[in-house]
Amino acid sequence: MKTPDEICMQFSEEDVKLNIYKLSDSIVLEGNEQSLKFLGSLILSQADYEDDESFSIAPNGAGNKFFSKASKFGIHIHKEIE
Repeated sequence: MKTPDEICMQFSEEDVKLNIYKLSDSIVLEGNEQSLKFLGSLILSQADYEDDESFSIAPNGAGNKFFSKASKFGIHIHKEIE
C-alpha cells in the first residue's frame, strides 16, 4: 500500500479539485471522479499507514492544489490507535 504522501504524488498531475463545505447539518465532500478517487485512496492509505496516525491537507496550506477555490475546509484524517 502507498503512503499518503505517495498518493498525493500519484494524483498531483490529475484533475483533482475537492470542494468541502457545510450544508445544514452535513459536511459535503464534492468533486469529479478523479477527486473522489483521490480522497478514497488517501483515506485507505492512511488506514494502513503505520508511521504516523494523522495526515492533513487544506485549501490554505499543504496540499492546497487538491482543493477548489470555493472549498471552505481541509481534511484531517486521524487513525485511532488502540
